[in-house]
Amino acid sequence: MTAVLVIDLQVGMFDGVHFPPIYKAASLLANTERVLEAAHNGLPEAHWLQGKRMASASSLSAEANGAVFQKTESDSFSNEMLGAWLKSNGVNELDMCVAATVLSALNKGFKVQVVGDCHSTWDSEGVEAADIITNQNKLLKEAGATIVASSTIKFY
Repeated sequence: MTAVLVIDLQVGMFDGVHFPPIYKAASLLANTERVLEAAHNGLPEAHWLQGKRMASASSLSAEANGAVFQKTESDSFSNEMLGAWLKSNGVNELDMCVAATVLSALNKGFKVQVVGDCHSTWDSEGVEAADIITNQNKLLKEAGATIVASSTIKFY
């Protein structure tokens, strides 16, 4: 069984209140909506993983049809309830988008698809966000994840 994990898609990434909106914010939301729609059509559940004291992006919150797990570390599997819940529900494949959690999932034996156009960041230390994203996708692929586009993802 496949599960979609939506990780750290927070209101503060988009609203510009405390810092500028994340790189390609509108595209990120649209692509995530596309993945969630495909997930609903293919019947896997979509689960939210979010940091403490942060609300998920409100326009997408209703799209998740599964559990919500809080996280306090970069690696979502630091919340042991996530791995236990996935295994007890027969999930062996994950579609998600954040590096620490992807690497942890691979190490735990999950088959992982990363939706390459459903994660983002900000420019950092002179490196543009687009280059950081491209590099992360390359590194995750080299680690064993499959990189897919939101426009081509299929759930069976």
